[in-house]
Amino acid sequence: MVDILKNQNFDVEIIETTIDGDGICKIDGFVIFVKEGVCGDSLNIKITKVLKNYGYGRIEKIHKPSKYRIDKDCKSFTFCGGCKFRHIEYDYELQIKKDHIENQLKKISGIEISVNPVLGGENVDGYRNKSQFPMGISKTGDVISGLYKVRSHEIIEEYGCKLVPNIFNKILFLIVEFCRKNNVPIYNEVTLKGTVRNVYIRYGEKTNQIMVCIVLVEKFENIEILVDQLCKEFKDISSVFININKKNTNIILGDKFIKLYGEDYINDKICGIDIKLSPESFYQVNRGQAENLYNIIRDSGFIQKTDTVIDLYSGTGTIGLSIADKVKKVIGVEIVERSVLDAIENKKNNGIKNIEFILGDVDEVLASLKKSGEDIEVILLDPPRKGCSLECIKSILEILPKKIIMVSCNPSTASRDIKLLFDGGYKLESVFPVDMFPRTKHVECVIFITHK
Repeated sequence: MVDILKNQNFDVEIIETTIDGDGICKIDGFVIFVKEGVCGDSLNIKITKVLKNYGYGRIEKIHKPSKYRIDKDCKSFTFCGGCKFRHIEYDYELQIKKDHIENQLKKISGIEISVNPVLGGENVDGYRNKSQFPMGISKTGDVISGLYKVRSHEIIEEYGCKLVPNIFNKILFLIVEFCRKNNVPIYNEVTLKGTVRNVYIRYGEKTNQIMVCIVLVEKFENIEILVDQLCKEFKDISSVFININKKNTNIILGDKFIKLYGEDYINDKICGIDIKLSPESFYQVNRGQAENLYNIIRDSGFIQKTDTVIDLYSGTGTIGLSIADKVKKVIGVEIVERSVLDAIENKKNNGIKNIEFILGDVDEVLASLKKSGEDIEVILLDPPRKGCSLECIKSILEILPKKIIMVSCNPSTASRDIKLLFDGGYKLESVFPVDMFPRTKHVECVIFITHK
């Protein structure tokens, strides 16, 4: 075998692209991961690190680019923790994500299945309707904001992120400029001193309404002047909040919101349903693709007019509300009180009668529903990225619904949960991936499961 040492150069062919946007090549059978390598590239690389079973390299020269390679269009690409595929054709990105889902299902669940093609987004840029931007001080002492460097809390100054509407970048820059000119103290994560921590913006795509929330340790003296400037400059701002977060934590939002301008909510519409969004509301960040995902569930034929559906992790109720006309009854279960209150408000505003929302832990509510004798034909799961709790899976296996619909943004934890359901007597029917997060490594799936 060829000796592979740090700082050596090799001519290689990239044979695969990973879900992290890196290329894979082999030198005498030894695997090397190459940052920004694309399947089909002919490259000269320099070895940057060698471990026992694999190593890492960086591109020194591209001899012949892959047919999938495109020019990068963002100066922060590969430095920030967001995009992974700004150097790859979008169609090939969708194939990478499809392969990743199949690999995770096989590796973790032991299930070999050909998933459906990933449904791509109409817009690969500017699709995020919500984003948070950390505030900080640069090495030269300037107030800055932008994006965290990958796997760190170092801020990359950026006012042109391509994943958000451009107005987000403009609002952010105005806030940064105001803080610079008025010597507003910026929070320091090391010293725990300062005031301004984050800027959080959300947007109603169908209404053009914008909500701005500035996360502070405490209210600073001339913030009303900043709010006045924001509202004069950006006519679509419908509400401005501050959020008070005094804790030494990585969690962005604290518990206390104070409205400084406008309405308590902004509005949007999805699948014909009017939605009110408070600062705390959970809402899919890509409205158009969320609508496509909900329509997959609506049009699948998997749910029937006679079904009672338990919607676990229901958030503000958008999925349940969107399918209510297709089923007998929907019961949404959510542990975040603000989300339940928003869901109830959305139900009333849309005049939907056959849906109710319960505030509580999904495991406890499932146990209660079982004891009450509620006839549950379908369970709909939309868990967080970490997947379902073991207690939730156990509760489902005690109830044994005929059908399960899982909406997952993490193929790895979904595969883990499917394995537990598989062991409990269920089988995987089909998987419909939806690219909710173009240019990033994340992908959403609608997974249909039935009892054997």
